[in-house]
Parts: sequence; structure tokens; C-alpha cells
Amino acid sequence: KTSEIDPNNPWEDDCLDRKQVAEKYTQLLSTITQPFVISINAPFGWGKTLFIKRWQATLPVDDFVSIYFNAWQVDFHEHAFVPFLFEIHREIKE
Repeated sequence: KTSEIDPNNPWEDDCLDRKQVAEKYTQLLSTITQPFVISINAPFGWGKTLFIKRWQATLPVDDFVSIYFNAWQVDFHEHAFVPFLFEIHREIKE
């Protein structure tokens, strides 16, 4: 479960060795100087959310600030940008 990720050791039970993938993405982030998108695509249930949550837990170590936004959770909203802005505001306040 994503709620059980240990922020001090997010890759603790990473039996698929996805930590290496996250490290490569972090290296990529450090070279980017303009807006960009990373797409993580896999079938339902293959661990995309778990990977993102684990990776996000490691980003502050490398001085990256990140905000997690799950667009599926607000898919019903007429203006998806509103919940997105709210999430950014909430994270900044914390």
C-alpha cells in the first residue's frame, strides 16, 4: 500500500529494483532546464502509484520539491485545473 511507505526508507521492500529507475529519473531531472513531462504507462495494478510515491519520498534528499496530484481522483470535476491549483496551494502552505 502507498500509505505504508516508510519516508526514511521508501525502497525497503523494492523486490523489482525500481529504485534504479527512480535514480535515473532523478538524474534526468537534474539536467532539465525547461518544462517537460515524464509519462509512466503500465496496465492497472502494475505499481505506477507505488513507484511515484516512493520516488517522491526520495526527491527532497536531492533538493527537489514535488507535488503529487492524482487526476483520476478529480476526473468528475468540471474544471480539473481548480483542484490542481488547490493541491499546489495546500503543499506550499505545508
